[in-house]
Amino acid sequence: MGLDRGHAVLLDASFQVRSKSGCESGKQAIAIIRNKGRITRHDLAKALGILIRMASRELVDLVTRGDLVHDGQPGYQAEYCISG
Repeated sequence: MGLDRGHAVLLDASFQVRSKSGCESGKQAIAIIRNKGRITRHDLAKALGILIRMASRELVDLVTRGDLVHDGQPGYQAEYCISG
């Protein structure tokens, strides 16, 4: 089964595959961060129901686009907030 680049694969409780586009999860991530002020990759993964690795990729993409900035120490406890 092939997936388009930019799509994360999620398994729901019945183990059916559903996809969430990077654009959709990016918008959700920004909304969550606006609400909370800042977020870790672990918190984002939990909030979106995705793997920590996928949350990390999403955060890096948002930093690269200039939507977020890395705020704090590198590594597991790194936090991200809205740029500007």
